[in-house]
Amino acid sequence: MARQLFQRRLLLVTGKGGVGKSTIAAALAVAARERGRKVLLVQLGQMDNLGPIFGKTVPPYQFVELENGLFAFSIEPYLALHEYLAESLKMRFVVDWFLENRVIQYLTQAAPGWRELITIGKIWQLAQQTTGYHKRPRFDLLVVDAPATGHGISFLRVPAIILNTIRFGPIRRHTLEVQKLLLDPDRTLLIGVTLPEEMPVNEVVEIHQAAKTILQIPYGGTVVNAFTAARDGGETGRLLKELRADAKAWAALTRAVPGGTEPLQVAWETHQALAKLSAHYLREVREKIDSDVFVVPLIPGSGLDRESIARVAQALADQIGGES
Repeated sequence: MARQLFQRRLLLVTGKGGVGKSTIAAALAVAARERGRKVLLVQLGQMDNLGPIFGKTVPPYQFVELENGLFAFSIEPYLALHEYLAESLKMRFVVDWFLENRVIQYLTQAAPGWRELITIGKIWQLAQQTTGYHKRPRFDLLVVDAPATGHGISFLRVPAIILNTIRFGPIRRHTLEVQKLLLDPDRTLLIGVTLPEEMPVNEVVEIHQAAKTILQIPYGGTVVNAFTAARDGGETGRLLKELRADAKAWAALTRAVPGGTEPLQVAWETHQALAKLSAHYLREVREKIDSDVFVVPLIPGSGLDRESIARVAQALADQIGGES
């Protein structure tokens, strides 16, 4: 499965909030672009989480070229609804009047599920876009920064709920096409993202189970983000222990290191504890989820920038392997 990851048309990236879901979505897009794919990175809602990584702003409902071969698009539900109705009714002025009506605005605020349905419908429409005389796909791959776990599962369930509720008409026909895309393993994969921690791992296991049961969306793999690996096989710890046993050597080291050696010892012990936890939760992911697992190392630094994304993309690309 891993070797064909970028051969799909649609990658849906989800996970518990705060696990680096947007980071992984951006890194997957960059890695695919490096493989020669023309990629559209899709974010949902009004908040622009992805543009600043590339030094750009991504306004709602505008295609923005982040880099050569890599584009971004932000889906805003009301704009998607306006576009859908305008294309269906062929009378934009009627749509403008309809959506500006206060009663309609109130009903759309209260109506459940329409935002999710129209958003997924727009994702489908983006995946269908073609260009040129030969009608080639406008984008080879869409990478969607999907909602976090709880909302993400509900979000992806909406097409099935609509199909079980509406038995005929254009909404059903359009929703059926959307659902065909979501359930097609040759075109779509769901990617779960987690940290090597208890709650995020529990949630990514939930995502995997939901994909196999209630969603029936093909699951493409789990990304364990911010993984702390053990270093030196304990050699550094052994060296620190030997230095502490040698009073003269330890005193000399204490004088040479600004702030003394205690922070060095604490940092090493903290690192080893984190490495132990990371290894434990990586084993848990592999035991509970029968899919590919991609490990992304913890990258030092407080900010999320293009250089960090490049390092994450390279880590993913090394594990995904070559694709033609």
